[in-house]
Amino acid sequence: MPTENVILSSPAAWEAWIQIIQAKAERKRIWGIIDPSKTDANADELLPEPTKPVPPAADDNTSTSKITWKMAYDEYKDNKVQFDKQEESLQDLRIFILQTLDAKYTTYTYGISSARGLLTKLKKSIAPSDEARRNEIYNLWQKQKHYPAEQTVEKWLMDWETLYSDASRLRLPEAADNRAQIDFLLSLMGKHPEFAGYWRQEIARRTDAKELAPSLADLVSKFRMQRHEKLASQGKDPLSAYATTLQGQEIKPKAKANSPKALKPCLCGETHLWRNCPYICADKRPTGWQIDTEIQEKVKEALEQRHPKSQERIRKMQEEFQGPTPGAISAFAVAFSGTDRSSTPDRSSTPDRSSTPPAAFSTALPYQLRNSVILDSGATTHVFNAAHWFEDNIEQTNTTCYTGKGVESITGFGTAKISLESSNGVHYAMLSDSAYIPGFNVNIVSLRKLNAKG
Repeated sequence: MPTENVILSSPAAWEAWIQIIQAKAERKRIWGIIDPSKTDANADELLPEPTKPVPPAADDNTSTSKITWKMAYDEYKDNKVQFDKQEESLQDLRIFILQTLDAKYTTYTYGISSARGLLTKLKKSIAPSDEARRNEIYNLWQKQKHYPAEQTVEKWLMDWETLYSDASRLRLPEAADNRAQIDFLLSLMGKHPEFAGYWRQEIARRTDAKELAPSLADLVSKFRMQRHEKLASQGKDPLSAYATTLQGQEIKPKAKANSPKALKPCLCGETHLWRNCPYICADKRPTGWQIDTEIQEKVKEALEQRHPKSQERIRKMQEEFQGPTPGAISAFAVAFSGTDRSSTPDRSSTPDRSSTPPAAFSTALPYQLRNSVILDSGATTHVFNAAHWFEDNIEQTNTTCYTGKGVESITGFGTAKISLESSNGVHYAMLSDSAYIPGFNVNIVSLRKLNAKG
């Protein structure tokens, strides 16, 4: 257990924290000096600061006096090394105590310069009394006698050993004789009657024969091993069959990389991949499929709320699955519906749009392409987004269309003029019966319509 993670932040953390302090002090052989449970420090363990011997006087220049002083000085140097080492260890531990103390408890440390003084003050102010600790352990013990959910069995087994250790130290009756073993086996009786029944009989037999019964640690270890072997024989992964813990916190096992993931509902409400959604990729629309305007609007709103990078991934996915299929859709489509144009003035050059609804398809292109013209193999009509493209008057209409932005109106139809650059110069093309949709993302020329015209 990493010591840097053990912080004295509450009375409940005292036991774990003081064990770390004790272990560090014992390693430096200074625990007997700073043990806060003792009334006074051990005088025989606290080294006194050595006194440097005085050299012999000038008039006492005998060889005997010199030898005596030399021996005393050598002893002083050895004692000084031991004293300095002990002092350094005490100061290092004092610093460690302060570093592992929660900020709200620093008020207890003001004016205290020794490690033992700090521990004595903290024990008095923070550590729970033995009586309070007994009550706490008793209550935890009663809860411990209930078998937990399978995912937390491993932690439950570790808690048995921890509680037993605390109960033994506090000399609680729950830890006396074989009571802990019996309580543990009774807690297993409902889920594992074979194991519990066998070991209860074995404890009774050994007690009658005046033999030593298995300890609680032995029973916990045997049950843990038997359980793991059973899980392994069933082909279950131990990491997914029980929870492991670190400092009392459950660690959830990582999912395997090749484990199948359950599909989440699509934006349209169905359970399928986005690439298979007919509202996102039109080439996934089966024959006879009809659009639901409410669902289309819901999908549109959800797409608009996504991050631009996510929208870009969707656009690329649509392009990948679109291909040259007529009627394929990228981010949104324009499809005429609802209104019969038979009531509009007759135009011999205009095909009947009510019998074959035209459509224009466009990716979710950036705004800077709004003034560009795109050749689209999937569109069934030309679409322009500004009046300056049109050479003649725009014939007004009340036709509506569905786009990725929802239901929009087509302002009218007219003849659009575009310029074509080639090695022979600039040429102009007149595109009759072009739809005028103000605010459309891009201007579209229908390849299908050009091919039909020759």
